[in-house]
Amino acid sequence: MTEHTHNSSAAAWSQQLEELLVRESGHHKIKGGVRTLYEAGGKGQLLSMAETLLSPTTKVVAILVGSANCTIMWPPTDTDGPGGAFAITRTLQRLGRQVVLVTGKSRFANELNHEQVFEALKKANLSMDECADLTAATLKDIPIETAAYVKFACQRNWTEAEDVRLQNVYDAADFILNLGRPGPGEEGETRAHDRANMTAFDSAFKFFFTRPERFALRPDHVATTAVIGELGNELGMGGLISCVKENVEYGEDIGCSVQADFTLVATTANWGAWGLSAMLTLLSIASGEKISADSLLPDVVSQKLILKTLVEEGARCGLTWTRDEIIDRFESEENWKFLNELRQLTFSLLESSQGQKSLPSSEKISTPASSNLVDMTMSQNIRNTRADS
Repeated sequence: MTEHTHNSSAAAWSQQLEELLVRESGHHKIKGGVRTLYEAGGKGQLLSMAETLLSPTTKVVAILVGSANCTIMWPPTDTDGPGGAFAITRTLQRLGRQVVLVTGKSRFANELNHEQVFEALKKANLSMDECADLTAATLKDIPIETAAYVKFACQRNWTEAEDVRLQNVYDAADFILNLGRPGPGEEGETRAHDRANMTAFDSAFKFFFTRPERFALRPDHVATTAVIGELGNELGMGGLISCVKENVEYGEDIGCSVQADFTLVATTANWGAWGLSAMLTLLSIASGEKISADSLLPDVVSQKLILKTLVEEGARCGLTWTRDEIIDRFESEENWKFLNELRQLTFSLLESSQGQKSLPSSEKISTPASSNLVDMTMSQNIRNTRADS
């Protein structure tokens, strides 16, 4: 494949995947559905994001995951996001990138985001090293196949010590991806889709995007930032704030004003993350990576287990607020149908470009056969380096 043909194919692949990601309007109240946001500033972002992630200069990727979308029930953690974080982590690890998972917790309990996110990823057989004070130096001691895992206090308990820890993560990361976590609007408050004020439950992750002058960051290091969102209140969606104000219910109040370098619009955060995994798969194999598409793509078995565990641990649908296996009002089977369609499209695009069938490989990262097996395996895999555990 010539460079010109490769570039043309990549652009065509990206367009087809993006169209699939916004085909369903979603259940948020947006004039014209989620496609309105996509048309306003999401076109071509999938390809740009994937190419940057595959750049030789991108070695460490931090993923922000776990959001609070219900303020009247406890815990308030959303079911959307962790499944996508798992998918992207696995894909990036297979492609030689180090992943740092970043989430929040409450001061006196882990029930805010952390407990649900950690347990769900653990059940899906993701090896994690829980770090209290991660730095670029300590990250080198963690193998690629293990994700570093860092949790921060929520905003009402944020301290200068948290500032320092965040700076260290920023300095270690080359790329920072927000996977559906909401962010502050023009008045500095973080709000849910119904205008509920979630600022107290949020963590000050806006600093990953704004790089405050008071931070003692490396002057020669600027991490690329990206967001996957569907409503406009997600941290990093500031580039679409005018569109959000005009077309999203309560957009004037809930729109996030903080802007990322890349903005991927999708019907749900999970769908967007799965789509990003697919784009990374296409580009990697087209460039000659000797790895199977099946080993890079997200699978339904792991995603089912993650959603089931999230709900068992207390997570709720961000729109219905019910503890059911639902993501933004999409029943579980609707999500698995979408994922299977995404996988089929990816295989089809590869077959068309290569003229041969991309067969699954025995090299793929194992998916859990049962929850009990995963529990036994992960109890040996997780190393807790926290001094205050």
